[in-house]
Amino acid sequence: MTPGGARLLRSVPQRAALGACLAFALSACAIDRLGEGTEADRISTGFAVSQDGHWLTAAHGVTDCAAILVSPELGDPVFAQIRAIDGSADLALLRTPTQANGAARIAASRPEEGAQLQLIGYPGRVEAPVVDVVTARYDPRAPIGRRIGLEGVVRPGHSGAPVLSDDGWVVGVAIQALDASVEATDETPDFGLAVDPALVVRFLEAQGLELSEGTNVASRQVFSEAASRFLARVECYEPG
Repeated sequence: MTPGGARLLRSVPQRAALGACLAFALSACAIDRLGEGTEADRISTGFAVSQDGHWLTAAHGVTDCAAILVSPELGDPVFAQIRAIDGSADLALLRTPTQANGAARIAASRPEEGAQLQLIGYPGRVEAPVVDVVTARYDPRAPIGRRIGLEGVVRPGHSGAPVLSDDGWVVGVAIQALDASVEATDETPDFGLAVDPALVVRFLEAQGLELSEGTNVASRQVFSEAASRFLARVECYEPG
C-alpha cells in the first residue's frame, strides 16, 4: 500500500479471475495489460443495488475509463462494465460477473430539511470507508434532480457514495462538492450535492432492474459494519 492509502493492483491470484476476460473482455484484459503496481487514475464510491452484481456510482467517476475495478468491502476486487449512464443526473450503473454480499435499500422520497444523515465512502483515496455526518439542505438554485444539499464534509472520492438515513435507507447519492449554482456562506463552508432518491429509482427501473429489499442497518453502532455489505470502492484506469 502506498502512502496516503492509494491502492495498487493486486497480484493476479488476488484479482478477479482471468476468466472474466470472456464476459468482461475490455475491462478485464485492459487491467491485465496495465501490470502490477499500477495506481488508479480516479477513485470514487459505489454501492450494490442488487445482489446479482449491479452497482451504482457517479457517472463522472467511470466515464472514459480503459478499465473499471470494483472492490467490495466484503469480497475480492472484480472487473466491471458500464451498463447504463444518465449524464444529466451523473449516475452510472455498473455490472460485475460476481454477486454482491448485500444490496442497499433505496427510499422513495428525499429526507426532510435539516435531517442528520450518514455519508459513507472513500474520500481522499482512503482504503477503509469513512462515515461522515451531513445535514440535508435544499436550495432551489441547484439543478433539478440534484436538489439535496449536503451540509458537511464532501470530498473527492465521495462521488457515488450513498447518503443514508439512520435506519439504513439510501436517501441520496453524493455526486459532487459545492456546485457553481449554489453559493457557500460562513454558515455552510462545506457543501455538496446529492441525487434525489426518486430520480435514482427511476434510473434503475428504466434499466429493468428489480430492486432488492436490501440490507437492514439496525443502529448507528453497527452502521458501518452493515453498510459494508453493499459498499465498494470504484477505481478507474484511464487509457494510455
